[in-house]
Amino acid sequence: MWELRIPGYEMVAKLHEGGTATSWQAVSTTLNRAVILKILDPSDFDDAPEDLVRIIGCMRKAAALKQPGLVPVLDQGEYKGLFYFATEGLHTVPLSEQILHQPLPSEQIMDMIQSVARALDHAWQEAALLHGNLKPRNIITDANGSVMVSDLGLTRKGDITDPATGEVRKTMLGTPNYMSPEQAAGRVQLDCRTDIYSLGATMYHAATGRMPFHDTPGEPATIRQLRDFIPHPCDVNSNVSTGLGHMISEMMVRDRDERYANWGEVLRDLDRIKRMRIFVRKETKLVRSTVALPRIPAKKSSSLATSRRNDNSGLYRLFRFLKWAAILALWFYVGRMLFRLPP
Repeated sequence: MWELRIPGYEMVAKLHEGGTATSWQAVSTTLNRAVILKILDPSDFDDAPEDLVRIIGCMRKAAALKQPGLVPVLDQGEYKGLFYFATEGLHTVPLSEQILHQPLPSEQIMDMIQSVARALDHAWQEAALLHGNLKPRNIITDANGSVMVSDLGLTRKGDITDPATGEVRKTMLGTPNYMSPEQAAGRVQLDCRTDIYSLGATMYHAATGRMPFHDTPGEPATIRQLRDFIPHPCDVNSNVSTGLGHMISEMMVRDRDERYANWGEVLRDLDRIKRMRIFVRKETKLVRSTVALPRIPAKKSSSLATSRRNDNSGLYRLFRFLKWAAILALWFYVGRMLFRLPP
């Protein structure tokens, strides 16, 4: 039986065999540390050798990026025709494992959005790099609680048939239940708005405990991204805060021209939510989202806003007292002016 060997590494166990690379748990004998090896076999790209060249180029760009939130690439090389990249591999837990049994709290999800948005904004601004396949498996948390994105630059291209025209186009392939509508339609020119949609779909899964179109796994889910709807997060899980529910809806707006234009807009909106200034796009915009409007308009404030109000209850009561005192004083003054008798 053929045994995989990479000089300088002791192979421990195969972790995952994806469409682009095979991931191995390994130990670097030179660095004396645990790593994850991403190994690309050129024979898997016989039908598209240019795709292999593109992916290797993207991985090398990703390796040059030094940014919190991006899994650092420690080493890269080629051995007997195999291309490999070594990344951090100690005590990390993917989001897919964290949500196996229950959804995550809204505050934790918003922190994840912030970390991922900052990391991918840096990748887009500095190297024009897209992830193209964001999903719970490649958003990981390390032992210190830091959230990071893995597999940046590892997305393959493939043929997609536009259901409207029947035209076959080659575009970046994501995972069907998290794939953006423009990928599903075979758009060739993609930008950071594609990752924004997929992050929204991933956080929908984290907030509700089920992936978008969970009842339609596989390729049929790709077409559903173009025309069908998923329930609002607050309707699936009543613990989802109003602000987070609206943010996921806006990230998953179907037409990318109506979606957040860039990661900066995502981060600014997230800041408004965290500061209790929840910005809600007009309903006419939200009906264009893959996320359906909530069945019943939410009357509660976000859980984060509620907790902050409770933490500052003394100041909150003082503010409310001063507000009503000012209103009563104004009424009294206006009344005197209106009904003052002439001398």
